[in-house]
Amino acid sequence: MDREFEWMLNATDLAMLLGVEETWLTELLPGPVQGVPAGRPCEGGLRPGYRWFVAGKPAALVVIGVSTELVVVGVPVVDWHGPGTPVLRTSREEVAERECLAFHRDAGRAWLKTAIRDARVMRERRFRVCVRCGERNPPEWMDSLDRWCHECAAREGAVF
Repeated sequence: MDREFEWMLNATDLAMLLGVEETWLTELLPGPVQGVPAGRPCEGGLRPGYRWFVAGKPAALVVIGVSTELVVVGVPVVDWHGPGTPVLRTSREEVAERECLAFHRDAGRAWLKTAIRDARVMRERRFRVCVRCGERNPPEWMDSLDRWCHECAAREGAVF
């Protein structure tokens, strides 16, 4: 698939790769699902050989990778490699074999449900409240002291 179109991948594509119904999957996921193009700076921290998806809005709350053999559910982490260059990686990964998920359908669904829920909870625990505007933000949208969000800091002249 052409890289520029991978951003257009969505919950339908992820459900097909996982072998589950889209409605069941979208009930589990925290917001819209979007594909992550391979080879882009934002994808540099993810395992190669997977089709990657992020779910959540406005920030990614869950990252799911699917290869020919494995499914990975992880907590998204964004590192900044210079101004305007976010690099997405995962932490706290849960991994299962695709074949096992398909063969043990009920157990596979239970695993996927738990892995998504746990990743979302861990991610949301990392969010911080901006002392200036009161908005809850993911850590990559906060200044280095976790006090001000980037938007508030930029209004005061900070450059990121």
